[in-house]
Amino acid sequence: MFLKKAFMAFALAFLAICAVSCTTFRVSGIEYARQPGAKEIVGHFDIVVRLHQFFGVSNGMHLANITARAMDPAIVEAVRAEIAAQGGNRAVDVKITYRASFADLLLNHLTVRIWAPARAHVTGIIVR
Repeated sequence: MFLKKAFMAFALAFLAICAVSCTTFRVSGIEYARQPGAKEIVGHFDIVVRLHQFFGVSNGMHLANITARAMDPAIVEAVRAEIAAQGGNRAVDVKITYRASFADLLLNHLTVRIWAPARAHVTGIIVR
């Protein structure tokens, strides 16, 4: 009886840990100016970019993910498309959050870390 209760407690704890989504951070190519020039705000954007990496972990923490840099062009293209759609020249105050949902982590583990799906949540302000 004790063994059954211990197993159930372990199974519930394991399920609770697995059900938590992971959020990590990675960004490149950021520009920062202490005194930004005058700018006209054209609009805001809030987009989600679906990312597919291989041979890594969905939560972004990996030692040898050969496609880790493949997410940069997808994010840059999505931001450029938003800038063009709203008629701006550039994006400022850009925030990129890398997220892996429970489903992403589950798929990653079911494929034995061959496929590592995730999402990048990108927000910012478009200016002229």
